[in-house]
Amino acid sequence: MTSKTECSIGSEKWNYESLSSSATLVRPNESTEIDARCSGDTNYLQYKFVWNKNNWADWGVAQQGTSSHLQWAPKDAGDYELICDVSGSDGVVQTKRTIISCWDFSRITAISTDGNNSWGVRADLGTLAAEKSGQFQFKFVWAKSDWSKWGVLKEFSSVNDAYFNPSALGLQDGYYDLYCDVLLPDGTLQSKSTQIYYSPFGSSTVLGVSRIGLVTWLTTHQFDGYYLGTRYSGGFSYDSCLYPKGAPRWDGYTGMNCTGFVAHAYAAVGGDVNRIAQNNNHSPWAGGPGGGGYINAWRWYGYARDLGCKMYEFRTVQDMLNSGYAQKGDIIFFKTDGSIDCHIGFFWGDNPHDNKMWHQILPGNLIGPCFNNANKGEVRQSVVLIK
Repeated sequence: MTSKTECSIGSEKWNYESLSSSATLVRPNESTEIDARCSGDTNYLQYKFVWNKNNWADWGVAQQGTSSHLQWAPKDAGDYELICDVSGSDGVVQTKRTIISCWDFSRITAISTDGNNSWGVRADLGTLAAEKSGQFQFKFVWAKSDWSKWGVLKEFSSVNDAYFNPSALGLQDGYYDLYCDVLLPDGTLQSKSTQIYYSPFGSSTVLGVSRIGLVTWLTTHQFDGYYLGTRYSGGFSYDSCLYPKGAPRWDGYTGMNCTGFVAHAYAAVGGDVNRIAQNNNHSPWAGGPGGGGYINAWRWYGYARDLGCKMYEFRTVQDMLNSGYAQKGDIIFFKTDGSIDCHIGFFWGDNPHDNKMWHQILPGNLIGPCFNNANKGEVRQSVVLIK
């Protein structure tokens, strides 16, 4: 016996309505519930959840399959984009996005805009969304290291910044601790501090560019892998020495030499590297420092001298640190007699005595102690601070 019926076969009809989260402001390892809401024929839909941070500098697949629900927890502070692709049996894909902000009171930062004379201070929560939420209160305090003197810069408020000017407060040169107390949404209080060194020996520029601009640019990329880890290139050409991981060459190539790193950061904040390339003065060799253009460190030293920049020269790294003159963002030039390779980078100490430098060495870009990798014994070498 045979029976038959008529039927039609076609793709299911469905609509992707929304992507929502139970919480848009969380702490590290705190879960939020993500739901992709679809209507219509949803039995055969597939869901793929992807997260990314810092414009895809870091990303991963959180979940994929037939479930429209995701329980997800970010590991670190920052702003995350959660993306869910929904696909039907006909292969059609629809996409929606939502933002999850993860906060964590990790540190207090202080940046000087006018040499070591005054500082802007703020708490680093990892995301501006936390501050904009109005759920946090900030209090700023300064103190000598032994608390023999102290004062309140700003009482508790929702404004996450304060201004510390030792001269206006009648304070003497020396170390000061800056504190920020943060009242969290759950009512608990956390406090963190940073130390600065007040010294009149400073400048608001570095080789003619804004110090605050240069330090802010580098600070922005201190933890995102833009510069750090970029491999060393000994090609000694513009085509091979000016490409950090965060800004590769058109074909994906990355590599920098020590001066290429300095040149890239300097140009990023408006510095004219072409004027530096034209300087052939003050070299240990007759006729100038040879080839390389502005990726030759000697040309930076010569340019600084001819420009009349504030410069200090020391016999050793320790002498430089003992002087109290070093300022975050200063260019450090290891000046040799020409028989030993010179070196260049940025002083990156949080105070003048903090032995820390951001530079490009073999094998790669790093933040570490101040030294010339080609002359660790400091033989026939002096250390030049360029402001």
